[in-house]
Amino acid sequence: LRSDTFWGALSRNGMILDTYRGYNATLFDPSAVFDYIGNISRDHFTTCLDAYPQSVLSGYHQHFGSDVSVSEHDGIMKIDCENQTWWLSPSCRASPDMCVPYIDYKAWGAKFIMQQATAHSIPLAIGNVKSYDSWAHVVKKHNVLNYWFEPDAFFAALELRAITMPAYNQKEYSEGLTITGTNSISIFKFAARGLRHVARDAYEMASKLSIGLDEIMTMLRELVANDTLDEYDIACSWVRQNEAKWTTWIPSNADCFLGQGLLDVNGAFIAEFVGWQTHALGCELCPSGHASQK
Repeated sequence: LRSDTFWGALSRNGMILDTYRGYNATLFDPSAVFDYIGNISRDHFTTCLDAYPQSVLSGYHQHFGSDVSVSEHDGIMKIDCENQTWWLSPSCRASPDMCVPYIDYKAWGAKFIMQQATAHSIPLAIGNVKSYDSWAHVVKKHNVLNYWFEPDAFFAALELRAITMPAYNQKEYSEGLTITGTNSISIFKFAARGLRHVARDAYEMASKLSIGLDEIMTMLRELVANDTLDEYDIACSWVRQNEAKWTTWIPSNADCFLGQGLLDVNGAFIAEFVGWQTHALGCELCPSGHASQK
């Protein structure tokens, strides 16, 4: 959902469109603030026959078998679409002008959004574009909803807002019912075995490095808004403005791993614990038969 669309609907119509409840066709008419699908050129779209994988259609048919728009014929799943381009959800199928256009690519979001639209009476017309160029053209030119992910610079300037669905239900998802929101994905760090011993500083700094999604998206928006700046310029600017943050990532010379001892400026192990802070240079594995006190 584009931010300008969200704020426009809120100020002019009092509609809150960053939650699935704001699209319930039995209560609201969200199509009033979006473009009509008939005004969006079909030249940018692939046909439904080419767009939807069998697995997506069979999953939908399993849970919403009463919807005749998706059916099985001789073991093959079929989908009926408006002009072979737009799949219309049940709540607006009888009146396509009441459908909110939703732009997808290769049916990436179809597994979720088709079921969510039907279960929550969301009036959607789902179309799949042919390419990234078509995706950019349609989403930037028209008032539509679209599938996307972050962090990414492709639509950064539009400041897209996620539409909140009911909380993720693991049991339902395990059964192929995807009417709630998706599960959050944690990002983990991985390193080669033994890296901490052969490249301690790099390992320690990478372990502590942490930049929030909001910070990343801010940098990406700056990148797309300034033709004279490149990725290096944006990153350099962030480093200069956030010294207090990234300096905490720099490993201390005295922050040793298990099995290591402190070295002094001459490369010798420090034998006395008292006063070590003033002349500790780094760490080294303890010789066989020796151990560090701390």
